[in-house]
Amino acid sequence: MAIFRNVNMNFWTDTRIVDDYTPEDRYFMLYALTNSYTNIIGCYEISIKQMSNDLGYTKDVIESLVTRFNNFHKTIEYDFKTKELFVKNWSKYNWSVSPKLDQPLYKAICKIKSNKFHDELAKIYNERETVEDSLSIPYRYSSDTTNSNRNRNSNRNRNSNRNSIHSDDTLSVSYKSSELEKRFEALWKQYPKKVGKPKAFTAYKKAIKSGVTDEVISQGIEDYKKYLAANTWQSPANGQTWFMNERWNDDNNVSMTPQVPERQEYKDMNLPF
Repeated sequence: MAIFRNVNMNFWTDTRIVDDYTPEDRYFMLYALTNSYTNIIGCYEISIKQMSNDLGYTKDVIESLVTRFNNFHKTIEYDFKTKELFVKNWSKYNWSVSPKLDQPLYKAICKIKSNKFHDELAKIYNERETVEDSLSIPYRYSSDTTNSNRNRNSNRNRNSNRNSIHSDDTLSVSYKSSELEKRFEALWKQYPKKVGKPKAFTAYKKAIKSGVTDEVISQGIEDYKKYLAANTWQSPANGQTWFMNERWNDDNNVSMTPQVPERQEYKDMNLPF
């Protein structure tokens, strides 16, 4: 965890905060964003008593603040049963698109006790472009589950999901991830201009998800290299640009590329000079 938290200066000029937040609301919001319990996912366990001690408010005032944010502002939620606080827009401002963040996010979300918070964050996480299917997080409740079923099956669902998440499947997940990296490395060595490898790898994983095969990409690279050889004036695109634009779909037929006529051919053109 970082030893400091940055708060954007727009916090003080945001119209919603200016119009709707009381001084106590702003104080509590800043505390929720910067206290020592904050983590990578913006959902962490903290008791009413702890918040009372840190802020200097009574427990009643803290409970009133939490309830107001739950019901009115809807930017922070608190689960009184699991004692977890959830900053709703944390992911929007603090999650980068780097695939290196996928594993830490995965581990942190799996530890959440509140089923509601778990599923909300799992949905956000699973929609990240960098996440492989093998690393997606299962939801604890399906969308058509009734409240009565939730209460009756909560313990069973929680235990079964935790078992599936922390079982030997974790080994196969890391294995698949490393295999994908090896496959990409082979293609990357094949490409002529190796610039922007991380973004190229992200684009590669997205393509594999959509059904594109390594053979198609490899053939696309070879066709592109032939195109460059036939058009020596053309500089190769950066690797990240080629992968992100799915250039393996380009028509790089060498026979179709325009050729500059040799000097001898000018004699047969009847040019007026």
